[in-house]
Amino acid sequence: MVFRWAGGFHHTLEDVRRAFPKGIEARASIWVWRRILEIQSFVHSAGIVHGAVLPPQLLVKENDHGIRLVGFSCAARIGKKLPAVNSLYEMYYPQSALQGAALVPGVDLMMSARCIAAVLGGDPASGEIPKGVPEALAAVIRRVGWPDPKNPPREDALAIREELGRIADKVYGAPKFCPIVMPE
Repeated sequence: MVFRWAGGFHHTLEDVRRAFPKGIEARASIWVWRRILEIQSFVHSAGIVHGAVLPPQLLVKENDHGIRLVGFSCAARIGKKLPAVNSLYEMYYPQSALQGAALVPGVDLMMSARCIAAVLGGDPASGEIPKGVPEALAAVIRRVGWPDPKNPPREDALAIREELGRIADKVYGAPKFCPIVMPE
C-alpha cells in the first residue's frame, strides 16, 4: 500500500508521547483517536488488519487535526496471523495476536486504545489511565484496549468513533479546535 506524500506530518505519536510524558489534554486525545478510527474503518473494510498500530506508526499533523497510519509491513488479511511484531512495543499488542491467533479488526482497535492511553500519560501495558481523564473516555479506552477475553467486544471502528463524539459533546460541549503544540 502506497500513499502520496502529504505535507505537515512532522511528528509521530511517539514524539508527542515523549514531549508530553504526563499526557496531552483528554479533549485532544479524542480528536486523535477519532482520526485513527476513521483510518482503521477504511483499512478494515478492505479486509485488512494493520497489525502494528503503534505510536511510531501514527504521524500527527498537530495544527490541522491530521493523522496518518503508516508502516503496513505487518498488515495481513483478516483471518491470517500477524507476520511480525515490533518487540520494542510489545505491550501494545493483544496477547491473542502475540500467541498467533487469527487477526481480527479488534486487534487494531485494541492497539489504538493502548496508544491513546499512552499519549494521555497512562500505561499501555496495564491499562492505567490518569485520574484527570473524564471517566466516560477512560471507560471506553479500557473497554476497547483491554477487553474481557471471555467476552471480547464486537465493535467496529466507526461505532467507537461515534461514541467518542457523543462523549466529547457531553463532557466538553460544542466542538472546539484543540491543537497539540509541540515544544521547540
